[in-house]
Amino acid sequence: MAKYEREVSLNNDKPRDISIAEPVVGSIIAVVFLILIHTLFDYFGVWRIENGNTEVVPFVDNEYAAYFVTFTTLLLIVILVINIFKFVHQRWTVSMFVISTVLSIIGIMILYHMHENRELWNQDFMDGLLDLGFFESTTSLMYRVTDGLWTFVSEWIFILLIVLMVIGIIINGYRTLQRARTSRPKKYKRAPLE
Repeated sequence: MAKYEREVSLNNDKPRDISIAEPVVGSIIAVVFLILIHTLFDYFGVWRIENGNTEVVPFVDNEYAAYFVTFTTLLLIVILVINIFKFVHQRWTVSMFVISTVLSIIGIMILYHMHENRELWNQDFMDGLLDLGFFESTTSLMYRVTDGLWTFVSEWIFILLIVLMVIGIIINGYRTLQRARTSRPKKYKRAPLE
C-alpha cells in the first residue's frame, strides 16, 4: 500500500498583494496619533513661547474638545482595524475588499459628521493670533494669507480626507479585480481510471 504524504502549505509561496510594511506603518501612525490626541490635546494649536511662558491658540473650540477627541479616536480606531485586516490577510480578496470598504464608509461617515459641525473649529483663532502678536494688523499680507489658509483648512480638511478615503476604496477595488483576474482557478483534467 502506497503511503501518501500530505504537504502542509502556509501560503508563503503565493505572492502578497499587500506589503507587510503598509499596514504596519499605518498602524504605528494611527497609534501615535491616538496617544497624541489623548495626552497632548491641550497643545493642539499654535504655540507662542516667550520669557518661559507658553500660550496656545487652539485649533478646536474648547466647548467641542471632547467631541473632537471622541470622533477622532473613532476614526483612528477604524483606520487601525483596516490595517489589522490588511496585515492578517495580506491579499486582496473579495471578502477583504468588502470588509475594508465597509470600514472606510464608516470612516467617511465620521469625517462627514465632523465636517458638518462648523462650530468645531475655534472661531476666534485669527483674533487669538493677533492678540499674541503674530501679526502687526489685520491689513498685513501675512494676516490675510494666514486667514485664507485657516479658512481653507477649517472648511476643506475633512472633505479632502473623505476624497482620499474614496480614492483608497477605488484603488482597493482595482487591486481586488486584478487579483481575481490573475488567480482564476485552473481546470484540471481527470486522470483516466486504470
